[in-house]
Amino acid sequence: MTPVPAISPHIAVGVAAGVATITMVNPAHRNALTSSMLRQLTSSVRELAQDGAVSVLVLTGEGDFCAGMDLSEWPRADQDERYGEEFTAAEEVLAAFPKPTIAAIDGYCLGGGAQLAIACDLRVAAEGSRIAITPAKIGLVYPASSVDRLVRAVGPAVARYLLFTAEFVDAATGLRMGLVSEVVMAGELTSRTRRLADTVATRSPISLLAAKQMIDAAACGGVGPGLAEYWATAPNIDLAEGVAAFRDRRSPRFTTRS
Repeated sequence: MTPVPAISPHIAVGVAAGVATITMVNPAHRNALTSSMLRQLTSSVRELAQDGAVSVLVLTGEGDFCAGMDLSEWPRADQDERYGEEFTAAEEVLAAFPKPTIAAIDGYCLGGGAQLAIACDLRVAAEGSRIAITPAKIGLVYPASSVDRLVRAVGPAVARYLLFTAEFVDAATGLRMGLVSEVVMAGELTSRTRRLADTVATRSPISLLAAKQMIDAAACGGVGPGLAEYWATAPNIDLAEGVAAFRDRRSPRFTTRS
């Protein structure tokens, strides 16, 4: 029997019809991220943020979503500052992505994998998925920015439960907690995520950018007068196209992508 070649851990990127898909590939370790993968992920997200052809970003894994950090690469991870810094850098650049982001979660979504998923705007999970935030199991201190983002997503009570217990929650429980946005049947994750991304990609880029910025601001204490005034007075060529499409009873053809 011909041996199956091992798959080198890597990040795969594809763009089709305005939707960019980043896939974490390390199936031997449930897509746990190596240092190289983290650097690839961070650079890929930064490049896609500047790509005018991209309207939506989908983050997913090859099989499982992501089991966090690849501990096999860092046998003394507790003494290596890179361990958390590279993951936090990837999380922050994903959270700062200027266009809508969707995490497509299947299988295991653990530790740092959950960090990345929570950094996305929307999280779609397949039935049978298992999510856990696990720093308390190995003695790590969860990054302050990640705690802040988690509390804004699910509230302090649920954040305490997730961080104190480090226990798994299934997709249905995650939905009730607000940890995920939608649960789909097993086998339908890819198609449902693509339909959702395609729908978002047809919406006004100006409306989406404004909504994303103001939602983030509201979650951090309120939309300040400067941001509110900016969006109240900024030129908006999408509005003319949207109104014209409504009057003509056709789908709008928005062209602003930057």
